[in-house]
Amino acid sequence: MILELKACGPGSLYGNRRRFRRKLTPFVLKESFPDTSEFSVHASGPFLGALTVGQGKFLKLAPSYNKDIVFQDSEGNGEDHMMSLRCRDRLDILAVSVMNQFPGTRLRVLEAFDTEHIHKEKSLHYEGRAVDLSTSDRDRTKLGMLARLAVEAGFDYVYYKSKTHIHASVKVDIEDITRNGGCFPANASVDTPSGKKLMADLKIGEFVLSSTPDGTLVYSQVLLFLHREQNMNRVYNIITTEKNSKIVLTSSHLIFVTIDKSLTNISNSYVTFAKNVEVGHYLFVKNNSSGIELQKVVNITTVIENEHYAPLTEEGSIVVNDVLASCYAMIESHKIAHAVFTPIRLLLNSKKAAMHFLQLFTSEEDMSNKVEKPLGVHWYAALLYKMSYYLLSDNYMYH
Repeated sequence: MILELKACGPGSLYGNRRRFRRKLTPFVLKESFPDTSEFSVHASGPFLGALTVGQGKFLKLAPSYNKDIVFQDSEGNGEDHMMSLRCRDRLDILAVSVMNQFPGTRLRVLEAFDTEHIHKEKSLHYEGRAVDLSTSDRDRTKLGMLARLAVEAGFDYVYYKSKTHIHASVKVDIEDITRNGGCFPANASVDTPSGKKLMADLKIGEFVLSSTPDGTLVYSQVLLFLHREQNMNRVYNIITTEKNSKIVLTSSHLIFVTIDKSLTNISNSYVTFAKNVEVGHYLFVKNNSSGIELQKVVNITTVIENEHYAPLTEEGSIVVNDVLASCYAMIESHKIAHAVFTPIRLLLNSKKAAMHFLQLFTSEEDMSNKVEKPLGVHWYAALLYKMSYYLLSDNYMYH
């Protein structure tokens, strides 16, 4: 396993902006990092909805009472202490950096979670994912460096917003990502021997178009759903190719991609998170002659969907909206993910044999009534995702 980890490790396609130490350069006024919209998938991601105090996801916010941080709390109700776990973790790191960079100075939080809606519409403050910051001495000359330190601390978006403060925000908590896994929306289509079918109508035991490791298209049986969820808003990436093929999937889902337009075998392709796909990359798309061709990515946008499906096939891959994708998510190695699901395949094959035996004595209708359709992440997938964060290199995990 150690050798495989090294052999399949991220190559040049996978960047890590904070891996190497470098000279810290202060921001200039109105500079942001990354240089894109705060709601971009490359930054903190889209606004998912304002939280209601005392209900739902508000109960997952984490209060911060770090003594190295000054909380302005101008509202007087303590809401500036409330934020997401990811935001609090980054804030704690930044607080240490500020004290190291400016001895005798502490980090000041001007705004965090907000209930008064004083910010712009769809502000991440309403989700507890954004903070407005300055230093305890209110020295405006330190704001440029404060912004740079916020980037180094791991905030997903930093903006030197005004002469009085900087703005920083984060993606959704990794606990939510792990719980939700990677998915396709309900209206995505798959190919079955009898024709196209919506993802929402797909059932365990049916056969869908997939691919062998060498790129041959075959029909592969759906063994289970790694994730199936309804009535929960999630952000999806819409990746569009030059021939208007579109695949819609969560940013943590794996997809086959290449930067070499002459590549003909998917075994030599990259398999990466959807969030890493860029305009100019090539996807593997089913063509009219039942083969696979490369199509260049020309556009990437996002959309919010509220039904989510992640079928697992025997081959471990699936053709969705004519585009080839992996069945796996969260771990940036299709080979490793496919290997660790071997036990569940063996278990399911044994179960299938037992079910076949029972059908000799039970009507098909009775058997179908006993088949459960659970929602959420499959227990085996959830267990593996959690274990992976401790057993695999951080480079392999979705963040």
